[in-house]
Amino acid sequence: KRITNPVVLCLNMLNCALNESEQAKIRFQFAIYNANINHWEYCQVSRTILELKTTDDIISLGYKDLSIVDRHYKKNDDVLLMVKIQIIQCDNERHSLAQ
Repeated sequence: KRITNPVVLCLNMLNCALNESEQAKIRFQFAIYNANINHWEYCQVSRTILELKTTDDIISLGYKDLSIVDRHYKKNDDVLLMVKIQIIQCDNERHSLAQ
């Protein structure tokens, strides 16, 4: 069965638990496997800054439109997707001596 293009990949955080809210730099990169050459095709790296706080809500970190074509289908019609994600805590000014 073939997929209608484009496909939207959504990267969500399901919950978050912190003592204090803080900013974080988030980088993520989606990839789709090229079954013809046995190699991952990487999308551009996406970046965002997010205020992290304790929540049980779903938080959207980002999305990517992606076209799935014949080279992405394995012999059993599976499609392999991957995401790399990096979350870096930002330095807060509350630890600074500046006024």
